[in-house]
Amino acid sequence: MKESAIPQRPADDGPGPGASKGESRSPLVTSDLTGDASPTEDAPTEIESSGEGARVLGRVQDENGEPVQRFLVISGPTDGRGEDRYMDTIQGEGGSFELSDLGPGDWAIGVATQAGGSFDLKTLELRAGEEVELEFMLPHPSPVRGIVLDPSGAPIEARVFGQVATPAIPYDNADWGEIARAHADGTFSLSLTPGSVYLYAVADGYAASPVVRFALEPGEAKDGVELRLEDGGTADVTVLDAYGNPAEGFPVRVSDREYRFDRTVETDAAGHARFDGLQPDTFSASITVWVERNGGGFTSRLASGQFELGTGGHGELTLHLPKSREIDLTVHVLVPAFLEGAPGSIWAEEVEGSRSAHLKLGRDGSFHGELPGPGLFDVKLFLYDSGFRWSGRIRVPDAPSHEVTLEIDVGQVSGKVVDASGMPVSGVDIDAVSLGTTGPRMHNSTETDRDGRYTLCLQPATYHMEAELGEGSSLAPATLDGIVVDAGADVRGIDFLLSEGGKVRGRVLLTDGSPPLDVFLFFEGEGATLGARVDAAGEFLSPAIPPGRCAIVASSKAGNLALAEPALVEILPGEETEVELVLVPGGEVTAAVFDGGEKTLEAAVEIRGPLEVKGFPSDYDELYHWQPLPYGDYRAVATLGTRRGETAFTLDASHPSPTIEITLE
Repeated sequence: MKESAIPQRPADDGPGPGASKGESRSPLVTSDLTGDASPTEDAPTEIESSGEGARVLGRVQDENGEPVQRFLVISGPTDGRGEDRYMDTIQGEGGSFELSDLGPGDWAIGVATQAGGSFDLKTLELRAGEEVELEFMLPHPSPVRGIVLDPSGAPIEARVFGQVATPAIPYDNADWGEIARAHADGTFSLSLTPGSVYLYAVADGYAASPVVRFALEPGEAKDGVELRLEDGGTADVTVLDAYGNPAEGFPVRVSDREYRFDRTVETDAAGHARFDGLQPDTFSASITVWVERNGGGFTSRLASGQFELGTGGHGELTLHLPKSREIDLTVHVLVPAFLEGAPGSIWAEEVEGSRSAHLKLGRDGSFHGELPGPGLFDVKLFLYDSGFRWSGRIRVPDAPSHEVTLEIDVGQVSGKVVDASGMPVSGVDIDAVSLGTTGPRMHNSTETDRDGRYTLCLQPATYHMEAELGEGSSLAPATLDGIVVDAGADVRGIDFLLSEGGKVRGRVLLTDGSPPLDVFLFFEGEGATLGARVDAAGEFLSPAIPPGRCAIVASSKAGNLALAEPALVEILPGEETEVELVLVPGGEVTAAVFDGGEKTLEAAVEIRGPLEVKGFPSDYDELYHWQPLPYGDYRAVATLGTRRGETAFTLDASHPSPTIEITLE
């Protein structure tokens, strides 16, 4: 299941709502064009590359159909998902440009007025010798003016964060960043690219304002935008050393689950760090320091903890530093011949504590680092080139140094991906996930090279494998089950055939006819589950889905919306199916099933009520999960052989996300 990239949070303490780790698809523009240029009567701006290839003719206009006199052209091949491998940037003039001798494959071609200005992007597949004409629009920026108020309604100096979603850069790929400063009288002004605008304000001592969303049309001036800060909660974190004394000068980082709030404060002489402007959430606090050793260094997390905060509330947390005792740790890793010498690193994390350390690969082929003390540690090995991951557990004694040898069981799977004509397909994501409902799931991924070939290193297990080209492709994913990988095995010929799929286009609305905010759709097709984000207008277009029956599931960021009724569509190759979906208040349900007093994931569990749906087990939390369901009265029924259990429950605003228990009898 794949989801497109989500907004990166900006630096300091002003992250965007919903921001988390991810990558940006904003254009990489390094030039800042200023001044006017006269139209040129020469040939269009041209990029030439070696060899014979495709030719792209581009025309660049503003919102009035007039040629844009100066602009940037950004172009480069992609991996089939629209992600840049490398991008070339040149200056264009006179409203047109030409790119010649471009190699066959997937390309991204965009134009921009200047850094941070208007941007338009096209993704396309080029074939050898073809000529393609593209039209781009770079609208002039539109002025936006507004005011920031504190919770009492008084103007206040603040920082304004925001983003603009456009067809070229949708909401989930656009950057959140500081784009303006409100003066002492609360007023701010800025110029933005037309599109769906999202703004919020941040000021010390207050929680961030709610996000204000509005559409900005080309040539339109937007006045009267009001951003009102909210009363925020506070938190006091106290840091004590191993003997209970206040620890001064330690950096305490506090962040919520999605990095809406992320701030670091050093402790004072009393070991205290005060944080304000916190919105209701679960917060984590940690102390991570950089340790210098022998001309190098590593990060070491000394302590961490969590606290809950309600509306306008106050949270407190005490972190205890461990005794200072570094241990030189050397880890020798034994792997099959096909992985010997592979670069990588090891992360060691205390099992019942908060200490951790990073081990680096040395010239002797072993991993070296310094642990902040003895204990039981989880170790995670990551090999960069193959993407191979392994985790295990070691006990480190209280001694100046310690050596460990890890013998890693790993096999290798390889194959090729072709389309219906037998041509190799490059840039295809290959994912492998171990099957079974007990024990930790094992996972690894890679992508095909230009010949459509791939190699994947996996721990011994039986795997479900999936090949997916990604957004913009007309080829649907393909899956294989039951791929057995043994230790040291070299499993070859695991090939995939990608055939033409169909897509689903439509709108998602609330019961009042307005579009929802932050909704993602999952398309559970024949052998594959795919995703698409709903844009600010409530519209969506799915990736290519394998032909056959497909169920649509909606998930909102807040977790409080559900489809009013089941959505099933028939997918036909090469065709788009149009649907309109309605969301109603709802919630997400989980269930724990007990057999003889012990949790089990072997039972068949379904919910019966306004909707009847089966739950799926998760070995991550040993619970059964369901798609979001509308409010109402339900029964959860579990069966395992001749044993049966049933629990009735109500899903409503006071119980939006219950975890129910079912006992088999």
